[in-house]
Amino acid sequence: MELTILGNSGPFPGPGGACSGYLLKSREDQILLDAGNGVLGNLLRHTKIEDLTMVVLSHYHADHISDLFVMRYALEAAMKLGKRKTPLIVYAPKEPEEEFDRIPYRDVYDVRGYLDGDRVRQGNLSFFFARTSHAMYTCAVAVTGEGKKFVYTGDTGVSADVTALAKGADLLLAEANLLEKDKGKVDGHLTGKDAALMAKEAGVKRLLLTHLFPDYEAEEVLNEAKAEFPVVGLAVLNEDYSI
Repeated sequence: MELTILGNSGPFPGPGGACSGYLLKSREDQILLDAGNGVLGNLLRHTKIEDLTMVVLSHYHADHISDLFVMRYALEAAMKLGKRKTPLIVYAPKEPEEEFDRIPYRDVYDVRGYLDGDRVRQGNLSFFFARTSHAMYTCAVAVTGEGKKFVYTGDTGVSADVTALAKGADLLLAEANLLEKDKGKVDGHLTGKDAALMAKEAGVKRLLLTHLFPDYEAEEVLNEAKAEFPVVGLAVLNEDYSI
């Protein structure tokens, strides 16, 4: 599997940046994890809209889904021009119900709901969802296949369930929205140190930090994580990472 960072900021982008969005490629499929603002333009730098297999949404905050409402026009155009034959599968939380109901659009999305504890399969990949600690119903996702395990936390505070999900992962992509000095000012988010302690407890091989707050110096977040878990880096926009 290979991961490409399409957006790494939250809850808003810095200059020239983009919010949460990640392209996961296997031998058979191309999966978009979250679709925050700015993600679609970056996605099209790395693949064609007609080659996208599936979207997985962690939750419905705007910095994770806003480009889904623009992507539908790109999909509609591709279908009308004969470039794409089938609707794009979208896995999204069933809660809140009113948010889930906003996703369908004409015939371009094949929307499928999931909840905490559900498993789904796409091609040679298996997806397992676990609820996080966040203001809105949110799930982290573990993806296994091709002899590897990848875990994306979505948005979360410290969570035993997410730590358990991450156990033994080859790559953990974890949000790190806070510095230690600001811990407690905002609920439902991790510091770099929190993410590193999660990675250590879960025994992961490598940690990437994302959902970075634009007003911070990212190196400060990274340094707080490195003090606890040395095999850590920042998720760099438009960079590829082998899993």
